[in-house]
Amino acid sequence: MKFQGALIVGLSLLASEASAQLLTPVRVGAETAVDAARPLGKLDCLNNSVRIQVNYTGDTTFNDLQMWIGTDAMTCATATSRTSTTAATCWQIETSTIGGSRSSYADSNFQIPARYLIDPVGDGDCTSPGTLRGTVATNYLSLIVTTSAGQNMVGTALAIPYDLNPPDVPTNVTAVPGEGAVTVSWRATTTTSSTTDDSGTSTSTTTASTDLAGFYLLCTPPAAGDADAGTDAGTVSGLDVPDLTFGDDAGTSSTCPAFSVSDAQLYDTAFFNRYVRGARTSASATSATADNLTNGVPYRCVVVAEDNAGNRSVSTSSQCVVPLPVTDFWERYRESGGAAQPISCGARPGARTGALLACISLVATAVALVGRRRRKP
Repeated sequence: MKFQGALIVGLSLLASEASAQLLTPVRVGAETAVDAARPLGKLDCLNNSVRIQVNYTGDTTFNDLQMWIGTDAMTCATATSRTSTTAATCWQIETSTIGGSRSSYADSNFQIPARYLIDPVGDGDCTSPGTLRGTVATNYLSLIVTTSAGQNMVGTALAIPYDLNPPDVPTNVTAVPGEGAVTVSWRATTTTSSTTDDSGTSTSTTTASTDLAGFYLLCTPPAAGDADAGTDAGTVSGLDVPDLTFGDDAGTSSTCPAFSVSDAQLYDTAFFNRYVRGARTSASATSATADNLTNGVPYRCVVVAEDNAGNRSVSTSSQCVVPLPVTDFWERYRESGGAAQPISCGARPGARTGALLACISLVATAVALVGRRRRKP
């Protein structure tokens, strides 16, 4: 779903001269802006905080400078929107009250858990907001000042777009082994999104993804030295022995256990980092290669799609494949006793015909020698 651009809307000020600003919503750590192109998603909701610059100046000191989330830019200005027990459309964020009886305040590193910006009244499951706004919407962050005279709106309302819909689930996943590598192919499908307006009416739409960021490959077993959460006693080469989920981490298992990734594991950074193979592909990719694998070890891989909001979906696993060494012509030639080095026989400007014929003759001779030596008893 496309969002409108970042929106900052002026609100009524205190009776005395006062001003306030909310600026620059940025993901802490990733340092990426929260905007229409990169709305908050489930990965943010579960793991991240958002840094917002807060500036306030006024002739009257404030007792508390509070942050509230509303369903539109002006709703928090209405007292009943903040206090109604049945039809509230503006909610205070639990962790964002600034106290201190001051006439000014500035903080460029004010951090708020992303889950409060998405769902200020929910249970924190990051799936279905308790505001009943649906899985794709824009909330508005507002400042409210409390003084001895009561609550007053100040400053601006800052648009906070979010999108909790996962991207398409990759399908038709197949794997082909190579030398120390597995090449995985897949196909993307459509996605179904739902939105709920303020009256509670829900609308579902099925479309091809327009906000897809790319794909990851996750393969089991993990790299040697990365132990999984094995439950059996003992170790193999310093690692835990095979369990029912991921097989032998040390690469000595002759079996290829099933590999499935739960929704919780998709957003578990430690789990993800242990099984991911390589960087994220482009959004248009339909295949990728997991390399630096161990020849002779059986692998299964899954494909994880990620959208611009950081939401993820995972495919079923590929078939079991075993990377094996690939013996090329020159390896076979040397195994048969040949000592010549690989040379280029490609035509190039200025190359002499005699030299090219000699090159071709050498290759033909080498092929013949390999064949003769292979036929010897």
